[in-house]
Amino acid sequence: MILLAEVAAWVMRAALVSIYLSALSINVLVIPLGNGIIHNYVSLDILFILCSFFVNVIISGKPKFILNDDIKKNREKEYYFFLSLFHLLLFLLQGIKVKEIERNIVVLSDRIKVKLCPDHSYLRIDNVEPIKKIDFVKTIIVILIALAIIITSPFLFIKLNSYISKILEIIGISKKFSCNIILIFGIEILSFYFSPYSLSPWWYRALPAIRFSKKIKNFLYDFEIYECPIMPFLQNCPLGLAYKERIYINPLISENNTVLKYVVAHEEGHIRAKYNNIMYLLSPIIFPWLAFFVTVGIEYLHFMNKLRYTFWLIMLIAASSISLIFLIFIKIRQIYEERADEFAIRKIGIDSAIKALQELAYGDIMLPEKYKYRYRTQAIKLIERLKQK
Repeated sequence: MILLAEVAAWVMRAALVSIYLSALSINVLVIPLGNGIIHNYVSLDILFILCSFFVNVIISGKPKFILNDDIKKNREKEYYFFLSLFHLLLFLLQGIKVKEIERNIVVLSDRIKVKLCPDHSYLRIDNVEPIKKIDFVKTIIVILIALAIIITSPFLFIKLNSYISKILEIIGISKKFSCNIILIFGIEILSFYFSPYSLSPWWYRALPAIRFSKKIKNFLYDFEIYECPIMPFLQNCPLGLAYKERIYINPLISENNTVLKYVVAHEEGHIRAKYNNIMYLLSPIIFPWLAFFVTVGIEYLHFMNKLRYTFWLIMLIAASSISLIFLIFIKIRQIYEERADEFAIRKIGIDSAIKALQELAYGDIMLPEKYKYRYRTQAIKLIERLKQK
């Protein structure tokens, strides 16, 4: 059977690439067309369509078309989920090169079945049978919308440039500066919001993946606990995540009460910390838009010859700024993790914390091979610090 959901995700990713190309090539779109190969806007649009599909093939490879009926018989643990079309599409847009997950989703349905192998090394995702006809219709509509975005993106950015030019002219700024604004918008804003789903689809990110989670009945914890079967395949294989006053745990530790107690307490520390809400606000909203307006301001000063800089000076400033921001975020992240550790230690006691860390470092938790040493190193360092108290 044709995997229309995978085709829809592939075409939608090409649509996102088309938006990028149109934003980053706005100067090409607005120049007067000559009598060469590209002599009208139809030819230009065809060129952008071909480039969008070509870049998408380079990034994500060919779309998966045929359903694989070779189901592994390993007494998998089954989970059933209800997802919105939007969240399922976001999930399909990322993680396309994670070989440990077999995706056989025929249509963008709200009913999904997940099978996790006992050793947590393999996971299969399917639609729940029977598939509704309306789901086929929804999936085809998504494909058509994505194709429409691919076709119209260049024209839409030409129109956007026209509107911005008129506004700039009214307030006394050269209308030529509108191309710079759109270019900066494409580099910063679109890259921040769309890149996890189009330009770097090699690992699953947490937010769409935690939609695949089941609530665990518990009477010991202050917050709702959810088990996420896809968490072993997320980037860096987290043992726990805190999001919107919910705690999501990795099934690798769900049967180990000693480690589970510590991880839940650690994530509770993140939830109870006031900085957590501040970071949720800063990361997706304030930071990218602040960077956008600051960059536009600097570029405007340069455009008006009030600020002079060379290409190499720009590269040096950009590299230094990115490195500084990166180091600051690493330090902030380190402080946050240390505070969450301190909360967990106060919550369950030093002895219980040491026991959990020893189990994490030397126990039989089935961590993926590439993450065993990392978690062991972190656990040993924290044990040594606790023993000094």
